[in-house]
Amino acid sequence: MKNIILFFRREGINSNFIFIFSTLIASLLVCLCVVAIYAYSLHSKSLEAFSTLFMVVISSYAIGNILGLIFGMPKTVQEQAEKSSSKKQLTYNINTSLEQISDWLTKMIIGAGLVELKDITAFLANISKEISADIGHENAQSIVIASILYFMILGFFVTYFSTRLYIANALAAANAELQESSEESKQKLSS
Repeated sequence: MKNIILFFRREGINSNFIFIFSTLIASLLVCLCVVAIYAYSLHSKSLEAFSTLFMVVISSYAIGNILGLIFGMPKTVQEQAEKSSSKKQLTYNINTSLEQISDWLTKMIIGAGLVELKDITAFLANISKEISADIGHENAQSIVIASILYFMILGFFVTYFSTRLYIANALAAANAELQESSEESKQKLSS
């Protein structure tokens, strides 16, 4: 654990990120234990129930991660190049295609989510009924719905906070390094 904290500090990751990330990971482990205990309580099909619930949990977590990445994608501030010299200079801007796709998907997800909000509960009820039948226990609908919602939200927050707190800083540092090396190259070419 100490090595992990030293790695984060060496990478320039602040203590807020470490706290949020460790809290979310701890909550992930606690909830996985709850799923395992529930599956074990079914006695006859505990391994089958656990594997089915584990797949539900991992799928929900992955969907939450994708949504967290889409909503947490940092934006690049584009500066206009100065046209002070009469020479044509070749300049490059940062590719913002991923940001544009992220914006587009965010708007689509919110729009479709608001329109289809009434059908989400029916969808959750149907999918939990099907998964409960796979588990072999009809009363498992509540744990299936809870697992889907909880792990989707958890996956969203883990990736959203990671993207906002770490990836944005890493991208800014990489861009600064690229601009610095570009300036050095320009100076070498001009001399």
